[in-house]
Amino acid sequence: MDSLLLHPLPVLQRAAKLLPEGDPQRLEALFALNYPLTTVGRMDDALAGARELAASPDPRFQSYGHLAQMMVDLYSGQFDAKLAKRRVAAARALFTDCTDDRGVAWTEFLEVFVEWMSCRGAAAAAAALRAESHARAAGDDVLAIQMRGAWGMALTFGPAPVDEALQAGRSKAQASDGCGD
Repeated sequence: MDSLLLHPLPVLQRAAKLLPEGDPQRLEALFALNYPLTTVGRMDDALAGARELAASPDPRFQSYGHLAQMMVDLYSGQFDAKLAKRRVAAARALFTDCTDDRGVAWTEFLEVFVEWMSCRGAAAAAAALRAESHARAAGDDVLAIQMRGAWGMALTFGPAPVDEALQAGRSKAQASDGCGD
C-alpha cells in the first residue's frame, strides 16, 4: 500500500472501519492513515490508530504503532528526542531483521525529524537518503519523492551552501529519473 496523501482519506478510513480490529489489512490501513491524519490536525484519530497498532500482538505492528505515536508527538508539540531515538533504534532493528523495507523507510523518515530537530542537518540528509532508498525498494514512490525533498531541505538549510545543495539535488534528480530542471 502506498503511503502519504495518495489515498483519499475518507475512503481509506471507511475501509479500515469495515475490517475487524486486529486484522492485518486494517492495521496496514491505520498506519497509512496516520501521517495524513496527523498533518491535517486530526490527532485524536491518528492517536487512536497508533494505539490499536501498538496493542497488536505482532511486534511488527507494535513498531508501526510506536512510529505512528512519534508522528503524532512531532506534530502536536509533545516530541521527546530521547524516547524517539530509542524507538527509532528499536524499530530499525526489528524492520531490518524482518526485511520490511517500508518499515525501515518510515523509521528513517522519523530519523530525519529527530536529527533535524537536534540541529544535525548532515545526519538528517543522510537519513533522508536512506529513507528514499528503502521507500523505493518497498515500491512506495510517494514516500521516496518526499524523502528526496527532505534531503534537499536538509542540505539547503543545514550543512551545505545553497548553490552546492541545488547542484546536488539536480545531479541526484538526473541520475535517478532523467529530470534535472
